[in-house]
Amino acid sequence: MSRALAEVEKRESNQQDRDRGLIAPLGHTVRIIAILALLGVVGTVLQSHLHSQAPNKVPAALVSQRNLVLVYLSLIFGEWWLLFAVWRGIRVKGLKLQDLIGGSWTSAKRIVTDLLLGAGIWLVSLFAIWIPLARFLASRSPHGYPINPIFHYDIFEGVLCVLSSVGAGFCEEVAYRGYLQSQFRALTGNGGIAVLLQAIVFGFFHAFEGLPAAIAAGVFGLLVGLVALWRKNLRPGMVAHASTDIFNNLLPKVFWGLAAILKI
Repeated sequence: MSRALAEVEKRESNQQDRDRGLIAPLGHTVRIIAILALLGVVGTVLQSHLHSQAPNKVPAALVSQRNLVLVYLSLIFGEWWLLFAVWRGIRVKGLKLQDLIGGSWTSAKRIVTDLLLGAGIWLVSLFAIWIPLARFLASRSPHGYPINPIFHYDIFEGVLCVLSSVGAGFCEEVAYRGYLQSQFRALTGNGGIAVLLQAIVFGFFHAFEGLPAAIAAGVFGLLVGLVALWRKNLRPGMVAHASTDIFNNLLPKVFWGLAAILKI
C-alpha cells in the first residue's frame, strides 16, 4: 500500500514539474544548489584557515608543487561530477545535455559567430571585470600580486590548468547558464530574474576566493547569462569562460617571469 502511495505521489510530483516547465525535478535542483553552497562554505573556511597559518606569505608560497597537482585534479573531478549530476536530473524529463547547450553547430557561419562573440565577451570581461579586480587586490596586498599568483608551473601542471579551465568553461556553463538558469526561469516565469539568480549562486560558489572575487564572478555570470538568454545557446559563454580561466591562470606566470628576466 505504501509503495503504491509513493508511486502516486511521484507521478503527481512529475506532473507538477511538467506544468511548471521544469527541466528536472525541483528536489534535484534544491540538492544541487545545497551542494554548491556547501562547497562554497567549505572552500571559504579552508582558504581562511590556510591564510591564518601563514599570514605574511604570498598566496603562491602556500601551495606546494604536489598540492597544486591535487588542487587541479580535484577541480577537474568536481567539474565533471557537476555535469554528471546535471545530466542525471534532466534525463528524468527525457532531455539531453545538448538540449541545454542549445543544439549543435549547423553551419560555418554559426561557428564563426559564436567564436567571435565568445572572444568579445572575454575581452569585455577582461577589461571590465578581471583587470579591475587584479588592480584592487594588488592595491590591498603588500606583495602587489595579481589574480592567481601561482608561478611555479611545470608542463604537467600547465596541462592540468588548461584541462581544468576548459572543463570549467564547458561543465559550469551547462550547470549554471543551462540547467540553473532554465530552472529559475521556469519557476519565476522571468528570464531576467533567472539570469540574476544563477549569477548569485555562481558568485557564492566562488566565495572561497574572497568577497571581491566572488562579486566579480557573479558579474561575469550575469554577463554570460544575458548572452545565453539572448543567443539561446551556451557556446559563446563556454568560449569566454574557458578563455578567462586559461588567461587568468597562465598569463600571470608568463608576465612575471618575463618581468624577472628583463628586470622590469
